[in-house]
Amino acid sequence: WRWDRRVCVVDGGEMANPTCGIGGRFEAKARHSSRPNVTRPRFIEARMTNGSVGTANREQRTPMKLAVIGTGYVGLVSGTCFADSGNQVVCVDIDEHKVQQLNDGQPPISAPGLEELVRRGVRAGRLTFTLDSAAAVADAEAVFVCVGTPPAADGGPDLSYVFKAVEDIARTMETPKTVVMKSTVPVGTASEVRSRMEALTSVPFEVISNPEFLKEGAAV
Repeated sequence: WRWDRRVCVVDGGEMANPTCGIGGRFEAKARHSSRPNVTRPRFIEARMTNGSVGTANREQRTPMKLAVIGTGYVGLVSGTCFADSGNQVVCVDIDEHKVQQLNDGQPPISAPGLEELVRRGVRAGRLTFTLDSAAAVADAEAVFVCVGTPPAADGGPDLSYVFKAVEDIARTMETPKTVVMKSTVPVGTASEVRSRMEALTSVPFEVISNPEFLKEGAAV
């Protein structure tokens, strides 16, 4: 099949994602690929009032419930962007003052566009911050581990914060989870995480690796 520029989410007759670069109202019609022997999604062909054409998936995505453990640069930016995409996100931190700041819409780190997105997510009720890891994990379908891995005395990464985070998840989760490792960790960490969690819970879970590649100063 052929893509006519970029994929955008269609919402109420307008292109909802401003980053697509094609805004305005549109007239939509369904179309199929003619390519044989391929499982084809259906798309919306959106013809804009300015004459440009874009495509979007016909079926809107169902928002996910996500938990993000750690609100440093990686966790805060990731969680905020997930919420701005329409998902329900709860971010966890151990610093009470920082959590209060964030719930007031005041991020403690600077990144172009971040403060606006945090405030928008908090106002919309899609983005909340808490000290309570168990409550955040309870309703989450996926839990992103974004805690720090500072240098250890031997020069390698200190994984104690990662292991504490995943062990806390294992002890408190009552429904199946996808645990997403976003912290910067060495090869083999996911296997160790799985072993530690299996020792603490019989609830099914998956561990996947999703390393961060955020550019500082332009992460949003």
